[in-house]
Amino acid sequence: MYGFHQFNYNVLANTDDGSCMAIAYGCTDSLALNFDPLANTDDGFCCGASLPIPFGTQIGKI
Repeated sequence: MYGFHQFNYNVLANTDDGSCMAIAYGCTDSLALNFDPLANTDDGFCCGASLPIPFGTQIGKI
């Protein structure tokens, strides 16, 4: 996975310095139920970020 498939692709770069980061899709909203700390590109599928869920509520029991 080289070139524009990298998260930090730079069209002006002419030397590979080894700093390329692969795109990792996932939920990047830290308040969402399915937050993915390894994601660097939001996939648009975050769940529950805007829902007021009481502490102790089990997922699937709402």
